[in-house]
Amino acid sequence: MLKKLDFKNFYSFKNKVSLDFVSRKNKKLGDSYYIDGFGNSVSKVVVAIGANASGKTNLLRSVAFLKWFISDSFVGLAPNEDISYKPFLFSSKNYPTEFLVEFDDNNHNEVFRYQLIITQKRVVKEMLSSRAPGKRKFVKLFKRESRNGKDTLSFGRHFSLPNDFSSLLKDNSSVISTAKQIGNSKCENVCAIWRRVNTNVVEEGRIWVAKEPDVAEFYLSNTKIKNKMEEFIRHFDLGLSGVEIKKVSVGNETRYDFYGKHKMVDNYKAPHFELPFKYESSGTRNLIMWLKTIFKVLENGGVALLDELDVDLHPHIVMELIKIFSSKKHNPLNAQLFTSLHAVEALRLLDKQQIVIVEKNDLGESNAWSLADLKGVRSDENIYSKYMAGVYGGIPKL
Repeated sequence: MLKKLDFKNFYSFKNKVSLDFVSRKNKKLGDSYYIDGFGNSVSKVVVAIGANASGKTNLLRSVAFLKWFISDSFVGLAPNEDISYKPFLFSSKNYPTEFLVEFDDNNHNEVFRYQLIITQKRVVKEMLSSRAPGKRKFVKLFKRESRNGKDTLSFGRHFSLPNDFSSLLKDNSSVISTAKQIGNSKCENVCAIWRRVNTNVVEEGRIWVAKEPDVAEFYLSNTKIKNKMEEFIRHFDLGLSGVEIKKVSVGNETRYDFYGKHKMVDNYKAPHFELPFKYESSGTRNLIMWLKTIFKVLENGGVALLDELDVDLHPHIVMELIKIFSSKKHNPLNAQLFTSLHAVEALRLLDKQQIVIVEKNDLGESNAWSLADLKGVRSDENIYSKYMAGVYGGIPKL
């Protein structure tokens, strides 16, 4: 679960963004929060809203980038290859990019703090600390700094790596992804946490069209999740009684395809008519793609990092998807949804701690802030109405 996210000089964000997903108020905040091992209330739902081209995708991209860099940069990059991201480009000054992220383990107890400073060529600084329940301070596990083009590594009392580890370390890769290769248990655990971040955001932006044959194959091998998906599509009144998955031949290849099961209206021999998915609505198809990711995260714990959850979906369906994460029945592992959307009706479900406003100025600089950080925003005010009136910002300038 994400608890804190800071970054600067990343894509359209020039200046520092700081988001805190933890409410330290000593009161019950409802089922859309869970209580961690430190007694804090952590939001299970975070929604970013703003105008088109304001930077919402880039906000989510910061988390997707951290997932990749922490876990896979060692195997994903050749030694002299540039790190796969862009700093803020509309400036003649060349500053490094900075990140700080706090996240907890899969039991929502031990908390990690990861700090990273990079250029496109190399890691300038990298540090991992942890905090155990009952402890007040973070304790350093390792610290890496680049000085005069050479890395120096230091370790805390409860963390160590082999003496020859520096010979494995590449300028453009994380210590964690490198140490995972040699079986370091702490780094393997951190990578396992980040593998539970499921996203449709890649370096190029959002994956616009899910690969339906891959999703179909996933459902076929995960019967429990497929059954939940079918239960929900019946609940959403899409005209489907279920979904059939078949292996079909396309040219010289075989793949899995979806078929929507529709009830027959007459005395036809078969109880259902199976309609190829290309004839279903784009909303129906998108929903079934979303439910794969959502139920996978709910089943295993982790984060659903989803850009534009509301594409082709009715706002009422979007609100139901958000409610799933607040449900103790459907979300017993306290999985987290971090999403962007334009269906602002969803604001009626959320409090100010769960809403992130994203806005871009006339110089092309994006900014993002939690609604809880705005002075004068009361807990009982009509957030939806005030957002629509432009009180908080983050609306198109027409």
